[in-house]
Amino acid sequence: MARPTLTERCFAVCVGVNEYHPDAGLSALRYAENDAKAVDALLGDLGVPPEQRRLLCGAEATLENINAALDDLFINRPGPNDLLIFYYAGHGVPVSFDDADPEVFLASWDFNRDQLQTKSFRRKQSLSLARLRTDYFEGEGSRKRLFIFDSCYSGDFLGPGYRDDGVRLVLNEVRRLLPGDATGRVALASCLATQRAREDEALNHGRMTYYLLRALRGDDPDARESDGWVTVQSLHSYLARKLEPSQHPVLSGQFTRMPLVRFDPPAQPPPPPPLDPGAYLQRVIDLNRQIDLRGLGGPVEKLPLERVYIALKADAAPPAERRAAAGYVQQLMQTLALDAIDPYQKQTQIRRALARGDPIALSLLRRSDEGDDRLLPDGRPARLNLGELLARERWAVLLGDPGAGKTTLVRWAALTFAQALQAGRERVIVPAAQVHADADDPDRLPDVDLGPARLPVLLRLADYEAARWQDGRDTSLTIADYLGRQPWQGQPLFTDPERGRKLLHQALNEGRALVLCDGLDEITDQTRRGRVVDALIAFIREYVRDPESNACPADEERAIGGIAATPPVERGGNQIIITSRIVGYYLAPLPAAMPHYTVAELSDAAIRRFCAA
Repeated sequence: MARPTLTERCFAVCVGVNEYHPDAGLSALRYAENDAKAVDALLGDLGVPPEQRRLLCGAEATLENINAALDDLFINRPGPNDLLIFYYAGHGVPVSFDDADPEVFLASWDFNRDQLQTKSFRRKQSLSLARLRTDYFEGEGSRKRLFIFDSCYSGDFLGPGYRDDGVRLVLNEVRRLLPGDATGRVALASCLATQRAREDEALNHGRMTYYLLRALRGDDPDARESDGWVTVQSLHSYLARKLEPSQHPVLSGQFTRMPLVRFDPPAQPPPPPPLDPGAYLQRVIDLNRQIDLRGLGGPVEKLPLERVYIALKADAAPPAERRAAAGYVQQLMQTLALDAIDPYQKQTQIRRALARGDPIALSLLRRSDEGDDRLLPDGRPARLNLGELLARERWAVLLGDPGAGKTTLVRWAALTFAQALQAGRERVIVPAAQVHADADDPDRLPDVDLGPARLPVLLRLADYEAARWQDGRDTSLTIADYLGRQPWQGQPLFTDPERGRKLLHQALNEGRALVLCDGLDEITDQTRRGRVVDALIAFIREYVRDPESNACPADEERAIGGIAATPPVERGGNQIIITSRIVGYYLAPLPAAMPHYTVAELSDAAIRRFCAA
């Protein structure tokens, strides 16, 4: 429903002429009177009473009647805060003179060119744009005036000294022309000074007036600002989008934000009830509750996954180290591509690269060559157990050799969070023995809090690659659009992919998702891997931001020291873990500002605990 404007009252004069007096020498129009009647009726619907409106159409729209209506409603009656609206639909007529510059006149029903040759008549009685501007637009009185012209050449309202054959608006010029207290005085013309206004049989209106009515009736939300107000600015922008270049609307005047009418947003249906994740959670639990040991030659074929995870730890690599590693890899590839390089040197470079399996070692090799120790950390790299990583890092890349436990981490995290949600727990609490592998007696340590329970979103990146590239063609499928149809461990996660998509997107949009992306290294094609990395970056920018600062490492690719972020254990929110083998990772790495970790070898204590399990 439309609400009244911010003004105390509104006074309006609406004029429309289709057929003119025979002596006027003007062709007939088809929809000008319909336009004026529709604007007048709309103002009535918006609360302007009949005694504050004047509608003059056809033979009633004489020069005398129009002047009398303007004198009464624009000069005699309004107060300083009232909104004055003048609407005209009809012919705009340019006329040349021997003793003065050409002018544009709005044609009343009894338009007479011969009278215009008298200078006093032009200045005191005619509907020249210059006189309308001087007598009814400028000067004392109401500070809020809106003149709307759906007529040819109406963009000339500011006068011949300000004509512009281009599409540049004349706002700066009118600021110089009008007095300083003219705030809120606006002219909206249907076309430039050199253009003609158009009628449209299909619309049964002049083109500009048709869209003007749609905007002020509330038929098109596109004409409103975000708070529901149609302002002169939003109205002009809307008209400019709707009209063709041959009819470019002109907004001129002096104003800040001039609101016209406000529309309450349509009643929103109640949000749909949360999708029941029960079947999905059970599927995640069933697919991840055990680890298969068959083929290892031992007496045990399967173990509960939670009993295996006790021994994994990770090493932190600072962003500067990762940049150095990536730079070293690129430099190495360029060197190996040179035909002129000595074969012995090439073999040496290859052996040195293969002899080092972790990203820190690659950068250390480069520093050894250059004698640069600026990137060396003080002491050994920081170490975290993976329970601490999940509690602390909103974004993390986990690197490791084959069999180091990367996929085990992903499966354990998915299982642990799914079990917590299934049990209705608000937070994910795990026994210390599952994450403190090196402790002498972890059973005596307090349980570990991993933060608010969130929906695990499992994604094997090689499955995403297979879905995105069809018959060798990149379909540009995004990760967000792929969710819901992804399998896990070769098994479908959802019997209904569309329902799965809605469930996962609901969790993402509400900040309740733990996204677990496994196996970036399994994408062996370098070009495809680079595009998958780009897709991951786009997904992170869209869905995985710090809930307090809105920060995102994908936006800070040049940051040296990473970015500050609220730990998930404190605020929850979306979180993402991405795993990859070390070898080849720096051919297409993720942003260096993302925390990176490498899986460490099991300590003796961890090995004993694993064997005892």
